[in-house]
Amino acid sequence: MTNPDILDAEGPNIWDACATGDVRAVECYARSGRDLNCRDPTGCTPLHVAAEAGFSDVVRAMVAAGADARGSVV
Repeated sequence: MTNPDILDAEGPNIWDACATGDVRAVECYARSGRDLNCRDPTGCTPLHVAAEAGFSDVVRAMVAAGADARGSVV
């Protein structure tokens, strides 16, 4: 079940979902068609957040949904 605390007005918040390892929220976000490759002010993507936190299941879900696994921090 998706944690209700990581929902925003449009559905799951991808940053929080990746930071907490919520695969279901990541999959829901991906199905919504929103940008998986958005960046924070430092150039990190949600995929970076999941990888740094060690959530390999979230990383796999993000890549399967189309996140750019080759993206680097700018």
